[in-house]
Amino acid sequence: MIKELFKSVSASGIPVDASLIYKDMNNFLAKSRLFGDELSTDDIASMYVNMMYKVNNLKFSGELYKEARKRAADNEALNEYAVDSYGNVIV
Repeated sequence: MIKELFKSVSASGIPVDASLIYKDMNNFLAKSRLFGDELSTDDIASMYVNMMYKVNNLKFSGELYKEARKRAADNEALNEYAVDSYGNVIV
């Protein structure tokens, strides 16, 4: 189950986002080791559902990123500045 989760994370989205999910997984497992607790089936299931939620968001964000990058490339705008709806300048 956890191996499948790792495969899903590594195959989806942007590497920076995937790193955050790996960090969350590591923190969860480290806490259980720190206190010497055995992971119960409920703990593992809860972590799995939480991580799958994040993986789905990761996939969606990755698709949005690819589409935005494709649009920018199609419009020859990859080397231009942009301003988002919050007034932030994007380089």
